[in-house]
Amino acid sequence: MGLDNPHFLGHHDISHPDLREILLGHASMIGFSQMPNFIAEFASFLNQLTVALQPGLLLASVVGAALGIFWGAMPALSTTMAMALLIGFSSVMDLNTAIMFLLAVYLGSTLGGSISAVFINIPGTPAAVCTGIEGFPLARKGQGGLALGTALTASLIGNVAGLVFLVFLFPLILALALKIGSWELFLLAVIGILLSGSLTASGQPIKGWISGGLGILISMVGLDPVNAYPRYTFGLNELYGGAGFVPIMIGLFGFAEVLRVLPSRSPYTIPQSSGRLFPPFRILKRISKTGLRSGIIGATIGAIPPLGPDVAAFVCYGVAKRQAKGQVAQEYGHGSLDGIAAAETGNSASIGGTLLPMLAIGIPGGVVAAMYLGALNLHNVVVGPMIDFSYPGLVHFHYAALLVGAISTYVVALIIAKPTIKLLTMPRQVLMPLLVPLCVIGAYASDMTMFGVYVMLVFGVIGYFLNLIGVPPGPMAMGIILGPLADSSFRRAMAIFEGEQVWIVLTRPVGVVLLLVVLWVLYDGFFRSLRRPA
Repeated sequence: MGLDNPHFLGHHDISHPDLREILLGHASMIGFSQMPNFIAEFASFLNQLTVALQPGLLLASVVGAALGIFWGAMPALSTTMAMALLIGFSSVMDLNTAIMFLLAVYLGSTLGGSISAVFINIPGTPAAVCTGIEGFPLARKGQGGLALGTALTASLIGNVAGLVFLVFLFPLILALALKIGSWELFLLAVIGILLSGSLTASGQPIKGWISGGLGILISMVGLDPVNAYPRYTFGLNELYGGAGFVPIMIGLFGFAEVLRVLPSRSPYTIPQSSGRLFPPFRILKRISKTGLRSGIIGATIGAIPPLGPDVAAFVCYGVAKRQAKGQVAQEYGHGSLDGIAAAETGNSASIGGTLLPMLAIGIPGGVVAAMYLGALNLHNVVVGPMIDFSYPGLVHFHYAALLVGAISTYVVALIIAKPTIKLLTMPRQVLMPLLVPLCVIGAYASDMTMFGVYVMLVFGVIGYFLNLIGVPPGPMAMGIILGPLADSSFRRAMAIFEGEQVWIVLTRPVGVVLLLVVLWVLYDGFFRSLRRPA
């Protein structure tokens, strides 16, 4: 089985020095280790863009974007489920049409999660958690349209910025991704959870870290990824596959909100007149710097397997919050357009980056990218270091498809935005009872058993009490997302370092930098907790 086979590469740790050198050698054979010829790269991109703009391919992109937005906006239907269900349809399409359709589904479902996050505080996808943190308070102030419009515009900016960045710096990002091994992945997962706790706990990072730690514990329920030994299953066969992320998220963010609002005699209202949808020029000017920075960060994070839009959103949101000053800094946690722009730009820019290691070295950047790889296999496309020789122009066609898909997603979202706002701004006394069966259906649909519904109800109660004591649920969700990555990466790193001295970790430059970041986040969080008045 050759090294250009994605299934061979997908099961090996690129932190192993011999494998990394082989991959870099293959990359060098096709010029990936050299500075790119910018004119030739751009000309190839423009050539593929003219192909992507053909009417039939445009229609496939628009249909995919519409289906993706619908899937993403529904808490029960995630990006992963959308790709899993729609890959079958792509098998009867030609290769170009399938690429346009599936990438538009990916983009649309990632963006669609922000719609429900802004108006009902239920993120349709994990990548929309930060958008909900800042968007929902704005919706309660009657600025939901502006919050959603900012999310849509930031998503478009993120996709374009990420694509420009990737088209010209493809080889440099690939070289960076190849230096990330198991130890570095573990540290990245820890950083993501710590940052999530620091940024969502209203000046009390320790509460956020506790929430993230609980999320890690919950993520360990089920068969462990190394030895397949059951952990924390309490003899229940249903827990062998884990507690289930979809029911947990619906419970923490959806059912908990129902429990909080329904008992109130005068529940809050979301004004149906939600203001303008397109952000004014002064807002666009203000968020442009945040968008550019988040686009670069998001694209880079997406290029590191198996990170993706979820991690990119939290990291970009965290960086933006730390860089904010004055009035902009005070808006965070109470409704910040800057925060929405950072999260949406980051998670959108990461999509192109997620495809990079898959196309270049055959390593999927996440679950969705792995599914997309399966779709390419249906069309007899074998990705890997020789992709430019085997399929000339295919990489640039992907980026052209992403650009067209980003524009299609933006246009479709603008068209359906106003009717969606009218639906989601119904009085809470009417909307919340309607959400209860939706939560139940979503939890049941996750694994087609009542056990998912029970998990949703339990975590709804947990989310309700977490809200009462001021512990944010966002870090718990992040811990559940990144817990398996941290667990498996740490254990794999320990196996690789077996028999070595402990300070071998200090011989890895990227790992040293990430370790310093972990220590700095801990120090900064403790310092801010001590400074906070009692």
